[in-house]
Amino acid sequence: MYRISTSTETRITGSYDQRLPRIHGNRIVWYGNDGGNWNVYLYDFSTSTLTRVTSGSALQGHPSIHGDKVAWEDDRDGNMEIYFYNTTTKKEYRITYSSGEDRGPMVYGDIIVWHEMGTGNWDIYITYAIVDSDHDGVRDEYDAFPYNPNDYKDSDGDGLGDNLDDDDDNDGVEDSRDAFPLDPTEYLDTDGDGIGNNHDHDDDNDGIPDSADPEPLNPLNSITVYLDRIYLELTTLKNTIRVELENITEQLRSVGADVSEIEDLIRNINDTSLREIKSRLTEVERNLGNEHQGLKANITSLITRIDTLQEAINSLNRNVEETSSREKTGEIGIWVSTAVVVLLLVIIILIQLGVIPTRKKED
Repeated sequence: MYRISTSTETRITGSYDQRLPRIHGNRIVWYGNDGGNWNVYLYDFSTSTLTRVTSGSALQGHPSIHGDKVAWEDDRDGNMEIYFYNTTTKKEYRITYSSGEDRGPMVYGDIIVWHEMGTGNWDIYITYAIVDSDHDGVRDEYDAFPYNPNDYKDSDGDGLGDNLDDDDDNDGVEDSRDAFPLDPTEYLDTDGDGIGNNHDHDDDNDGIPDSADPEPLNPLNSITVYLDRIYLELTTLKNTIRVELENITEQLRSVGADVSEIEDLIRNINDTSLREIKSRLTEVERNLGNEHQGLKANITSLITRIDTLQEAINSLNRNVEETSSREKTGEIGIWVSTAVVVLLLVIIILIQLGVIPTRKKED
């Protein structure tokens, strides 16, 4: 071997006869007579590694190399045939089965050419170095079952092809029930987002992390639970309104105003709609003179809070009803995202109303 860049000559073979070297990249092939048998050798000068490609007693010679393919002529059956060897898969393949002599192979990429004496004349032949012994469309080098056209893959390495294997990844879950039949670490994908539950931090994709979700596998029920909790918080706000009304009553009484209607409202507030409460307060405010601006401002503030509360309850009622309907039909999808948005809006309203504090409550 001679390196042009360094003008260095290196001997890479022993004392026996060596012939016809061919080179591609960092690899050299030739055939040599070691111990009376002609065999093909491969030398990788990037690693200084010598590999004996063939080991038969018959003549194997005239090799050619390109990439990971080594082709040669072989007389092991008493008639010269063409073989090739894949250095990546470490597998040997026979190319020709003719009655004539096949010689002088040359390989380039996946193409092999050679000349054959079959009809009294030497002719040139070409083929692809792609072997598919069972003709299933999968090359032998990638086929776990190269002689079985019914299977080519064995994902779990159990010796049973995937087409016949009911559990391709051998995780104990049948493929028909496994969302990830080729991944032994996953089998379930509750929300269908392509991420298995074992690696998904929100299994039902309801916007609530599994660690904080009372029902991490049910996007509808978990939202209903939260909506119900918020609804309870909203209804308790009537008690706050009662207290505000009592304060207003005292202020009105101090200026000699008639407070009988408001007192009646306080007594029956649990049975009175927010709309009726607002209507009565509006009437009281209208009857106050301009000298009671401070009192009128308090009433106006309370009316504003009632409007906000009524809007939140109406929205909540609509979504609870929608949730129940969706639960019965088993529908999910974009509604889940919509419900989460509504949920967040209601929470924001409650925080603004002072019903939910900004720090987490202790159970």
